[in-house]
Amino acid sequence: MPSVSVRALSRLSTLEVRKLFDAGRLLFRNSSMTVLYAPRPQNHNHGRILVVTSRKIGNAPARNLIRRRLKALFYEEGWYNLPYDFAFIIRTPALNYSFQQLKALCTNFMRTLGSSSSV
Repeated sequence: MPSVSVRALSRLSTLEVRKLFDAGRLLFRNSSMTVLYAPRPQNHNHGRILVVTSRKIGNAPARNLIRRRLKALFYEEGWYNLPYDFAFIIRTPALNYSFQQLKALCTNFMRTLGSSSSV
């Protein structure tokens, strides 16, 4: 497993964010979040994650908690090894998920992406 900086997993420039949203395809959507994915740029050897949380959905500690949980899952589960960048657009109900609930939800839709990309 290549060593990758945890901090580098969520570093995207404004142009890269724009390209992610322009080229992004829908992976998952429910009342709590929308997840988009797009092929990662050739100059990156790992996938990256962008977590979008509006100020409308909660206070700063709550928004930061969901960001930290998603980034931890992304790193711990090794999803950065997939050839994609991901954008998670978070809505209010996601703030009520425990870490285990969030992990189960994300694992389900990431599994479908992993199986379809290996075919």
